[in-house]
Amino acid sequence: MELQPILEDILRGAARDEGASMGVLSLYDSESDRLTAQASLGISRKILGQLDRLPASAVFSVAARERRRVIAEDVGADAHFEPCRALAREAGFRAVHSTPLVDRSGKVLGVLSLFFAEPHHPAPEDLVRGDLGARQAADFLENARLRDNLREAEHSKNRFLATLAHELRNPLAPIRNAVQILHMKAAPSPEVQWALEVVDRQIQKMTRLVDDLLDVARITGNTLVLRREPVDVSEVLRLAVQTCRPLIEASGQQFTLTLPHEPVFLDGDLIRLAQAVSNLLSNSSKYTERGGRITLAAEGRNGEVTITVNDTGIGIPAAILPSIFEIFTPARRSPEQPTASLGVGLSLVKRLVEMHHGTIEASSAGTGQGSQFVIRLPAVAEAPEVTAGIGGTTPGPAVSLRVLIVDDNLDAADSLALLLQLKGHETRTAHDGVEALRVAEEFHPEVTVLDLGLPKMDGYEVAGLIRRQPWGESMVIIAATGWGQQADRHRSREVGFDHHLLKPVDPATLIHMMGDGSRR
Repeated sequence: MELQPILEDILRGAARDEGASMGVLSLYDSESDRLTAQASLGISRKILGQLDRLPASAVFSVAARERRRVIAEDVGADAHFEPCRALAREAGFRAVHSTPLVDRSGKVLGVLSLFFAEPHHPAPEDLVRGDLGARQAADFLENARLRDNLREAEHSKNRFLATLAHELRNPLAPIRNAVQILHMKAAPSPEVQWALEVVDRQIQKMTRLVDDLLDVARITGNTLVLRREPVDVSEVLRLAVQTCRPLIEASGQQFTLTLPHEPVFLDGDLIRLAQAVSNLLSNSSKYTERGGRITLAAEGRNGEVTITVNDTGIGIPAAILPSIFEIFTPARRSPEQPTASLGVGLSLVKRLVEMHHGTIEASSAGTGQGSQFVIRLPAVAEAPEVTAGIGGTTPGPAVSLRVLIVDDNLDAADSLALLLQLKGHETRTAHDGVEALRVAEEFHPEVTVLDLGLPKMDGYEVAGLIRRQPWGESMVIIAATGWGQQADRHRSREVGFDHHLLKPVDPATLIHMMGDGSRR
């Protein structure tokens, strides 16, 4: 809602009620003791400029500074309002009524001033109406400022989460690369193999947490875009299980998957739907004891798809159930897990389901009695023509490629270079934008893996300059970055990147994209 039109309506109403021919509603800055006209009635731009430049002793500033109504019944005859006389003659008014706009805390936000063509003595009812108009204007200004503050707080939160994700992903990338390198070397001892698997699982958990935080910020900020298409619900469940099976197996839990007997289709985003289901599965695994049971089932009936996750875990206390899907509400508590989680995952699930025009509900018989989560989504009436699914990717290139890796984190660049060398590729590294261009011009890489937040020259500019060179036109350029907001992805496409990957990069995905020159 725009500020000025509303203030103009308030000003017109106040002038009409009191019979004023002109008026101005000004905002007050207490630090400079100055007023700035925000809305006006019957006053020229020239006169408004002069009003804003009146000295602090003028009637308007006195009303703001002293937080009281100030009335000049006849400006020409009142010695206390001498600064207004010349302006009054030029503008054509003889009387001024100025009422301060005071918020609920007592802070002066502005002044509502009404001008009369002839000397004017207000009646008591005029003063009451003036107070009501001033109260209305003050309330609106206060609410508008609160909305602005909330909007700015939301933007600040989203900026903070994006920066936090970037900073967390940077150290995760070389750790994951190092684990992959150790997996590729000679078979380690059972103890070392166990340690590598632990590190790998914890990296995946931390990456998921970072992604969930960012997704909640995107949804609350209305920046998350669904890529809708006809989706087989069985494919959604398989992808979710593929993500969570390592966690469930490592936790020693029994898992059962039941798919619909016949294909059932949804109109939705495959990745986001799978994310919602995998969050439910990981939540059940987190709160289910070793040896406990987790089941995932889906069925289609009467134009609706029902996806159900059951577990035999610690259950959900009745006091928590009503708020379990609220942001930052821990999903469950037990004596062994007094502060079990941030409470982001279930909030994200609810929001993703609602974006697909569905519902989700949770139930539990109580502590120690397990829990059940049920998602209901509208089904597509007729089975669509299904194209190749997500599993239809081709293996990465079998030939050796020249690859340039650019990252100001030396560990990230060197670990990825070593990983690709072990896969048979020739690599070079650079650690800032200027060095990246120099090495690219000498090395003529077939693939460049490029961080975005580089010193001296950022990755966007580097990619743009590479694309302008004859040797860079057909190069596969892949962003490997901690910046994953929609605006970041859009900008990377605009300047010439083929792909946009978030750190820590999955090596198999990267190697597949290295051999894929199609623009994304």
